[in-house]
Amino acid sequence: MEKNVLLRTTIATLLVCIIIAGLIIYYIVLLNPDSTPAQLDKILISTSSNTPNVLIYIAEQHHYFAFEGLDVDAAPYETQEEAFSTLQKGESELCVLTNDIFAEYALFSKDMQILCTLAKTPRVDFMVHKDFMIHNMNTKTVKKVGVPDYPLVEYYLDRFILYNKFIDNELELSYDSCENIIQGFINGSYDGALIYEPYTYSFFTRHQEQYMQVPGSNSRFVYYLLVARTEWVNTHPDQAEGILRALVRAEEWFKKGNEHTLRYVAHTSGASLEHSEFLLKRHQMHIMLPKELLIVLEDQTRWLIDQNDGDLQMPNYLKYIYFKPLKEVSPERVEIVH
Repeated sequence: MEKNVLLRTTIATLLVCIIIAGLIIYYIVLLNPDSTPAQLDKILISTSSNTPNVLIYIAEQHHYFAFEGLDVDAAPYETQEEAFSTLQKGESELCVLTNDIFAEYALFSKDMQILCTLAKTPRVDFMVHKDFMIHNMNTKTVKKVGVPDYPLVEYYLDRFILYNKFIDNELELSYDSCENIIQGFINGSYDGALIYEPYTYSFFTRHQEQYMQVPGSNSRFVYYLLVARTEWVNTHPDQAEGILRALVRAEEWFKKGNEHTLRYVAHTSGASLEHSEFLLKRHQMHIMLPKELLIVLEDQTRWLIDQNDGDLQMPNYLKYIYFKPLKEVSPERVEIVH
């Protein structure tokens, strides 16, 4: 009898030990973000230096990609054009593009798919003197506006004019570099100015008391998109899903906020800690497919078609979005009806 009790006790103890050991191994291998599987699939994301890359950087630093069995490396380039070129050549699997750049490429290329947005941030800022108003007969009104001599700014300028109901030739537009525009704005040569990063930060920190932002329509915002080659997502759906799962974890970590957040933003943007704090307030980090994205893409494309003399057609952007991986990872993040 005693032997039977001892035997049962021994077996029970062994079972408990096996279960505990299994749980420990499960935690180390599957739940610990610092653990890394032995064999990882290599993936290259081509980027340009900008703040939204912080989620990719966090996923690297915390081994969220490795947890998904992926060896993801972000290769920074000077411009989005260079980053996209590596995608086209098959030298990278994914790249980060703003929606305005994506819309421009979508008119001529079908070999790309949007997986998600990484962030939303103002593209341009419309500044006026605080004693000026727009369309107010009792005050001084904006007449002369400094406009950066940069092609994409034209789109935001047109939206600004439409949103604020200016009529033809009501504004005198002067095209110049951002540096000269800011100087002319400060010395009174311009009533208003369109500016963008990194000039926005230096202007705000020095002259915020004398000037203010005015509405420029929601089109002044830009989305940063994670874009993949069509062939790659069709043949690697599990990897696409793993990347998004890792980025969702990175977003959740980012939103908790801690002493490392600013340092990560500074690393990916190349800005000082003070500048990074400014950028952090202006960026909304979201792994999503928001319904506004389609509206922004189509609005941008209509403008591009109007500016072009060729026979260009509006792309069906639903065919440029790869919905499946984000729906699998977090379906509530997919707002676009498809």
